Amino acid sequence: MKTSFKTCTLAAALILSALSAHASDGKSQQPHLRAYDLPDHDPIGEPPGDATPDRTVDITVRETGSGYMLFDPDALHIENGAVVRFRVTNSGKLDHTFFLGSFDEVTENRQWMQEHPDMTHDAANFISIPSGETGELIWKFSDVTNLEFACLVPGHRDAGCGGSSSCMITSPHPPDIERAPMSLMDRYHVLVHDVSALFGYDYNDTTPDWVHPFIHLILVLAPGLLIGVALYLVLRGILRLWSRPAKPVARMNHVRGLDAGLFSSVLRYTRRQQAQMIMLSLLALPILYLTLELPKQIVNNALESATFPVEVLGQSLDQVIFLLLLCGLYLLSISLNGLIKYTLNVFKGYTAERFLRRFRLLIYRRWRSDAEASEQSEIVPILAQEVEPIGGFAAEVLTLPVLQGGTLFTILLFMFIQDPILGAAALTVLPIQLILLPKLQRRVNTLSRIRIKEVRDLGRQLSEQLRERQGASSGLSAAGASFKALEQVRRRIFRLKFFIKALNNFLTALTPFLFYSLGGYFVIEGRITLGALVAVLAAHKDFSAPLKELFRYYQALEDTRIRYQEITTFFAGTPPRMEEQQSAGVHRLAIRRPPEHALSQT
Repeated sequence: MKTSFKTCTLAAALILSALSAHASDGKSQQPHLRAYDLPDHDPIGEPPGDATPDRTVDITVRETGSGYMLFDPDALHIENGAVVRFRVTNSGKLDHTFFLGSFDEVTENRQWMQEHPDMTHDAANFISIPSGETGELIWKFSDVTNLEFACLVPGHRDAGCGGSSSCMITSPHPPDIERAPMSLMDRYHVLVHDVSALFGYDYNDTTPDWVHPFIHLILVLAPGLLIGVALYLVLRGILRLWSRPAKPVARMNHVRGLDAGLFSSVLRYTRRQQAQMIMLSLLALPILYLTLELPKQIVNNALESATFPVEVLGQSLDQVIFLLLLCGLYLLSISLNGLIKYTLNVFKGYTAERFLRRFRLLIYRRWRSDAEASEQSEIVPILAQEVEPIGGFAAEVLTLPVLQGGTLFTILLFMFIQDPILGAAALTVLPIQLILLPKLQRRVNTLSRIRIKEVRDLGRQLSEQLRERQGASSGLSAAGASFKALEQVRRRIFRLKFFIKALNNFLTALTPFLFYSLGGYFVIEGRITLGALVAVLAAHKDFSAPLKELFRYYQALEDTRIRYQEITTFFAGTPPRMEEQQSAGVHRLAIRRPPEHALSQT
């Protein structure tokens, strides 16, 4: 037993002696960690001693969810003879190092650390930074230009092989070297990087190539186009108001009790109801934000979190109870949101019907006071069909922009809070929609105006046939021509309307493509959480609905404005009776049945 123990001891001593002799060999000992002391070495600088640093450089080292390791910033400008304090913060989950040296020194020391991963270093140009801590290195630089700083932990510098990235940072040339002036394209790239940094995302050459055009499109091109479109619309509106001729006074009296403008007539009779509906619309917005935030909290804090139990209002809750609590809050929020929308829609229906009843009575009163009877038959489609869209629009004239615009703003705010770049991506296709859709809609409005005139012409022809008892062949030919004209107009309207709908659906579907690709990359990189991406996708599903409603409101506004003008100008060539001219206001109507011969004529 003693002999065996002595043999083991002797073997251990021989091994330690061999390792000591091997470590003393110049090829295997720690190489060039103090290379600045070697006489035959191109000096990178030296410790500053008591010199005061000229500048402080803050550097962050971290990892991404895909295993990407990087320093931020990744390029520095160092002046000759400058004393620089490097303050390196490790915000990642792994321990890192910071080594300052030439390219050859980085390569040699990296190889040495791979062979001796457990050895410690105390050189002045090397520091270790554990996870979550900050280290400092102060250095006085010489005139050497072949300079790098890198992480020497085994495997970290090679993390970029095969498309990944590394922890190596290379310093650029000293600023005293003359540089060629920047081209316009270089200035544009600098602008994109500055805008990206403003949004909290610093990308560089190690970022995948396909991300670069997305960043350019989302942060520069689309916002620039959106600003240009907004300025164009504002200037066009100002020019239209400036060049609009004064409204003739006679137009105000075509229908007693109605103003020349649609908005003024609606607000004249529904001011109180409009204020109440606006209050209900504003009340729905904070509840909407809760319905967007709670799914993210459920995914991040109830499903993926491991910190249980949690304290809520002094109560300790386990994971299942906390999940049920968040789900209950979500159910309550969507119930309140649905209740508010139901109440608002019912109130809108009451307001629309009340305004429609008054509108029909005013038109009927004007028709009864008409001195001419040649166009009495045209009042039927006016009272029965053409006034219906005006009554429905009267209830939405202020409520829909407030509710849908507020919904759009709330969803957009939620997206920007999750990630500013994804929030900006939601607006990428908006400039194209603002350019194309209004132009196409104006063509639809022109066709709608033609259709209204064709319907009135058809009614006039039928009335004349009943009055004059024309021959069957001539009457059938005239009616057939009117029917054909109406068919052609409606076909053109259908083609344009469905093309607008298809184009809008396609443009709206492009945004989720950006979310899945760029947002998925952000999740892999660790920039956002999976719950945030899921919440953004769900929010954009609701984001397209108010946007479509606002475009529909614009279309309804144009269509209703045309209908209102056609109706109010219908009596332009028919002077009212004397008692109508003497009437100074709108009185309670006493509707009497017209004589039998008038009924037979109509």
